[in-house]
Amino acid sequence: PTLFNRLAPVSFLNHSGFCFKTGDTLNIDTLSKQLVDATYHRVDQVFEHGEFAIRGSIVDLFPMGSESPYRLELFDDCIETIRSFNPETQRTIEKISEMNCLPAKEFPFDDAAIIQFRQNWVDRFEGNPMQCATYKDTSKHIVTPGIEYYLPLFFDETASLIDYLPDDSVLIHYHTIHESADRHQQDIKDRHDQLSHDIARPILRPDEVFWSTDALFKAFKGFKQIQIKGVQVESSGLADLSIDHKTPEPLKKLDTFLKATTTRVLFA
Repeated sequence: PTLFNRLAPVSFLNHSGFCFKTGDTLNIDTLSKQLVDATYHRVDQVFEHGEFAIRGSIVDLFPMGSESPYRLELFDDCIETIRSFNPETQRTIEKISEMNCLPAKEFPFDDAAIIQFRQNWVDRFEGNPMQCATYKDTSKHIVTPGIEYYLPLFFDETASLIDYLPDDSVLIHYHTIHESADRHQQDIKDRHDQLSHDIARPILRPDEVFWSTDALFKAFKGFKQIQIKGVQVESSGLADLSIDHKTPEPLKKLDTFLKATTTRVLFA
């Protein structure tokens, strides 16, 4: 299902991210506006992805996709240090010299993007747009739930996951992928038929939000591919690892098994 979603063009992520290096010049007021335009949320203290905070000459930022937030300390307009830190304890984890930051959403949210969104909405849907909560919220720079299904309205063109892969990638897939793709396409069509009559929440055509099966498999042809036609797994049966709560050593069977086996064991 993820493969079928239309994504932001590669150029958007290439030009909408942030790169910070120690020694770089940085204007805090300009950065604050850029982060808000990239749909980051300004808070008093950073705890979650997509948040940033500014306290004097210190900028805390929790980039999307990052394991931890970062703290940029400035001397005048120069980045003096960059450190990752624990948002709960505020203690430094690691000092680094450079960091990259993705936009908080997969679409732009500055004034120009919202103007384009509004124009594309009016072009596609009939009726008064102010009767739709999604249109009204977006016009007020509010990121409303479900806005990702209107992503194409923010761009002139969209991309697929295939567009993000390096040219030397190898695609590995099961031979049943065509059948799975056809079922998913039918599910999309069925959902559209059920929801397309809601005037207060109009939806885009399936081909505007999702890629077709033909388009995706055509894109596959530009890469080396490995197709898995069948996998046979042989097993001699599982050992008895049951827990016996009535004995002094409830996990005795597991302990015995672990001491005897030479294979790797995964606990899930």
